[in-house]
Amino acid sequence: MPFYFVSFNDDQTETRDVVGSDAPSPEAARDDTMRTLAEIAKFGVAQGNEQLLVATIRDGANQQLYRIILTLTWSRLGQEAPYEGVA
Repeated sequence: MPFYFVSFNDDQTETRDVVGSDAPSPEAARDDTMRTLAEIAKFGVAQGNEQLLVATIRDGANQQLYRIILTLTWSRLGQEAPYEGVA
């Protein structure tokens, strides 16, 4: 089974996987990484009201296969900053 390597970045710290994990396909590695990002997001926003999480999946040849970006924001209703195009 091929190995895939996932680097995580939270806009403050980057963690680069040097061990790797096996997965039957790049899509399976992508799906597992998306579940991992969702688990990380459960911890909420570290500072302020926005958190950006980025995962990059590489194969054994160090070729980047996927970049997954998750942005978590919150705002108190009536006090949120206006976003263009959002009603």
